[in-house]
Amino acid sequence: MATNIYWINEPFVIGVQYSGNVTGEDIQVVADQCLPLMDDQTVYFLIDLSQANSIPSNVFKIGPLLKMTGHPNVRWFAFVQPDRFAKFAIQVLLRNRVKVFSTPEEASAFLLERFRSEMQPT
Repeated sequence: MATNIYWINEPFVIGVQYSGNVTGEDIQVVADQCLPLMDDQTVYFLIDLSQANSIPSNVFKIGPLLKMTGHPNVRWFAFVQPDRFAKFAIQVLLRNRVKVFSTPEEASAFLLERFRSEMQPT
């Protein structure tokens, strides 16, 4: 399984691309790199599952994932092509602050727009 973490709009919008069979260790790697950023600032996530074959069936018990999804500095998650199980997990874990897209480009555009509108002074 391959995991690629990259900046869409540094340091606020982060992209994560998974491929193959996603494991708990893959999610841990992402959490280890992203949780410290989330402690210091607002973060938006694009999670691209378009190349992923599966996610762990114990996803609801993965502590680092639960920390990320419930972190107060995470504003939005945009998911690209989650399978049925992943969509179910997304709905249970996130309820709101999440949107599903067909392409990474659509997801990125959405997150950048959310970032711009939420960071505007009122």
